[in-house]
Amino acid sequence: LTTDKELNVNEISETFGIDYSIFEDSALMADDSQVRAGVISFESPTFSKSDLANYQKKFNIPANPIQKVIPVQPLGSQDGPELTLDIDMLSTIAQKVQIWNFVYGSNFDFIPVLDAVASTEGAPKLFSISYAEPETIFGESKVKANNAAFLKMSLTGITFISGAGDSGAVLNPNNCKTFDAEFPATSPYVTSVGGTAIEKSSGVEKAWINGGGGFSLYNTRPSYQDDHVDSYLKTATLPSNANSATYNTSNRAYPDVAAFAAFYPMEYMGYMSPSGGTSGATPQFAAVMALINVYRYQKGLPPLGPLNQALYQLPNVGFDVTVGKTYAHSRYGCDQIYAVGFEPTEGWDAVTGLGSPKFDVLLDAFTKA
Repeated sequence: LTTDKELNVNEISETFGIDYSIFEDSALMADDSQVRAGVISFESPTFSKSDLANYQKKFNIPANPIQKVIPVQPLGSQDGPELTLDIDMLSTIAQKVQIWNFVYGSNFDFIPVLDAVASTEGAPKLFSISYAEPETIFGESKVKANNAAFLKMSLTGITFISGAGDSGAVLNPNNCKTFDAEFPATSPYVTSVGGTAIEKSSGVEKAWINGGGGFSLYNTRPSYQDDHVDSYLKTATLPSNANSATYNTSNRAYPDVAAFAAFYPMEYMGYMSPSGGTSGATPQFAAVMALINVYRYQKGLPPLGPLNQALYQLPNVGFDVTVGKTYAHSRYGCDQIYAVGFEPTEGWDAVTGLGSPKFDVLLDAFTKA
């Protein structure tokens, strides 16, 4: 039985400390890409407008239907639970923010989607991405090509936020021994979100046991991470050679931040049921930053753009998660093979990154002219 406390979207917003009173309706309703947030989804899912309306009504959230759906490839006929969770979280925490959805097929390639974003007038300046695959599934050349596309779009002022995965320090499916890593969470041009949970008995925020994190196979470590990661490597108890697991600590480390991965209700196919994972944590953090983009718009400041370098220069992002543990496993051919994963510590760690967000801390940090 889980020892994690269930949180609804109102409790999540309250924990983050979001103050909705500071937002002007004129900004929220503006015809401007900066006050919009997007969801990128794969496997051609649809979503239920009635499920979303019921979900928002249940938690007394102002009605916030999806404003626009852009099918990069033809839509399927089945509502997608992954997309449903994305939209439930993003539309209810980023209250009244205009939500767009870019939809692609089953091939996990971000380049066609990013090309569509570039060619769509008024496309959002912030995107939540809950879909990920191990880097070995992508392959090095595809990872590099997708990185270039993320960099190109980031330079236009777009923020990309992606989930760190739900397989802990994910094992390489080719050998079930070495550690893999989740892409696009490992892209230097994407902000990666790990997972936390609230312990029922103590009320303490801890690392979520399945939260993704670790080190990229293919992407070198950006210099802005050096001090944080080097400190972690000196103080943390790192995974031993259980199952001969190995990883390259000189490469891009992830996640960058964290949010609640366990657990919360979602409305799917007319039923309310518990859900979780970094697929929910990602749109939570994206919602916080989308609201900050709106506030920046009110103050005449430009879109946030890429976040990572600025995040690593902050004294903190809100709450530093220092307790909990994770495991290493894989959803691809490594059944029954588990190893000890990374652990949370003070400061940055390979489970919860720099920590979970507090709205006032990030608002102050990102609205200084």
